[in-house]
Amino acid sequence: MPIRHHITLNDKSRSINDLSTGGCFVSEPELGLNVGEKVVLSFKGADLTIACKGEVMRRTPGGYGIRFMSLPAVQRRDIRQMLKARFTLRYEIELPGAWVFDGKKIDGRVLNISNFGCYVQAEVAEVTEGVEGELEIEVKRQRHLLPGRIVWVNRTRIHEKPLGFGVNFKSSRRSLMRVIIERYGKGKLTR
Repeated sequence: MPIRHHITLNDKSRSINDLSTGGCFVSEPELGLNVGEKVVLSFKGADLTIACKGEVMRRTPGGYGIRFMSLPAVQRRDIRQMLKARFTLRYEIELPGAWVFDGKKIDGRVLNISNFGCYVQAEVAEVTEGVEGELEIEVKRQRHLLPGRIVWVNRTRIHEKPLGFGVNFKSSRRSLMRVIIERYGKGKLTR
């Protein structure tokens, strides 16, 4: 399942659809890079920024495989943690909800969910990354508040998602998640 994210490659933002501790796949075949070419890249994820040199290892009709060069062990560990937190598999659902923060309430729809977070389709004019609040949902006629933090805001419908934002929950509520997935799940996994 693809990981949709952006990196900065030679000072320009580029789309990737795969990421690991060893490298990434840039899904823009028109770049004109050559196998063996050295590049400079960086990317962000939540509280993490990685910057390093890379080498183009392969070219396909879909883009370029790039190997990270001389990435310290601590940065490889940070990438593993980011992948686990940010790109965990989520269940597609359809559940009305609201983001409650700073005395405000933004109505929306939860489109996917996991034990660690969710994606909320909603207006994004008043939300910013890092804002803490609570996801308010109703399950089995019972109101639930899930404390969390906005970890990214989608203002331009990137990654094939509607306008909205990603939330990282402060704690896992596995039993509630099971009920949500059983009741509102569409049977599909997504990222």
